[in-house]
Amino acid sequence: MARKGGEEALGKKKPPKLWRKVEQLFARSGFAAIAIAAILPPPVPIVPFIMAAGAARYPLQKFLVALALSRIARYTILDSWRAATAERFSAG
Repeated sequence: MARKGGEEALGKKKPPKLWRKVEQLFARSGFAAIAIAAILPPPVPIVPFIMAAGAARYPLQKFLVALALSRIARYTILDSWRAATAERFSAG
């Protein structure tokens, strides 16, 4: 939706000046913006970052790589923490 409608669809809700800043952010550090949003736990919403990436026409391949790598890192960290916690409780 964000890629098809782009700035026109989302621009109705946000001022054009803000969208210029979003486009500049994704041009400079879109990978980091997506990766950080994908690693953060709930209740941090990732949807606004996904919509902004689409509206800014961030390349799909870079978007998918950033999302996949950061989610792998997130769930690896969570699984390690879960295993350590489970081991501590089952040993005691």
